[in-house]
Amino acid sequence: MNGKIKKNVFLKELRVEFRRNSFIFSIILCNIVVFICIAYYYNMIFSKASTGYSSDYKLVLGMYNTILLIEYIIILCTIPFTTGSSLAREYETKTLDLLLLSRLTSSDIVAIKIKKTLVVYSVLIVSTLPLLSVVFSVGVVNIVNLLVYAIVVMSSVICYTCIGIYISTKIKKRTLTALV
Repeated sequence: MNGKIKKNVFLKELRVEFRRNSFIFSIILCNIVVFICIAYYYNMIFSKASTGYSSDYKLVLGMYNTILLIEYIIILCTIPFTTGSSLAREYETKTLDLLLLSRLTSSDIVAIKIKKTLVVYSVLIVSTLPLLSVVFSVGVVNIVNLLVYAIVVMSSVICYTCIGIYISTKIKKRTLTALV
């Protein structure tokens, strides 16, 4: 019975998060910024190539590193707004009392919040994969590099989510938790 309650609360959290305008805005913003970066680098790469389809591998590797850095910065800048106010939002809407009265422990509630954040940011990473596949066409980067990047981002998401949830438990107001 407890597993069913966890699943229902987790799915409710995901539905609420995916319907937020900030989630849609962050995916669109991240993809637009990555696209602009790719267009800029592709213009640099193929305008310098004097013959045929040759390209400078250092420029392509620089494009890949720049794209991943920009995506990482966007993710790290949006984490405080999504996780910092997660428990404070529950406290303000008086739904935290309902969660605490259920059979869920406080560690279950925190685990659900962390899982929700992991799913949300993995969707953000997957949404930029078609744009990152441009780098694979030149042949500088392989799939292992992309998996290492995903592992680094997800571990950072877990760390910053834990910090955000801790701040959210200490400060009860949603605006203050987003600012801290």
